[in-house]
Amino acid sequence: MSRKGDSYENACIESFHATIKKELIYRTKFKTRAEARKAITNYIISFYNERRRHSTIYIMNT
Repeated sequence: MSRKGDSYENACIESFHATIKKELIYRTKFKTRAEARKAITNYIISFYNERRRHSTIYIMNT
């Protein structure tokens, strides 16, 4: 476990949060919390994990 508030030790999750904010959250106006939760879940399941190229996977496969 890393120390609280140390973004250098949490680089992977910090990168994920930045990506989801730029690609979904800042571009969408949600009417309800449930709508936001559904959109975020859908983004993670159907786009982020399935279609998005991940740099670690790309580097390992080249």
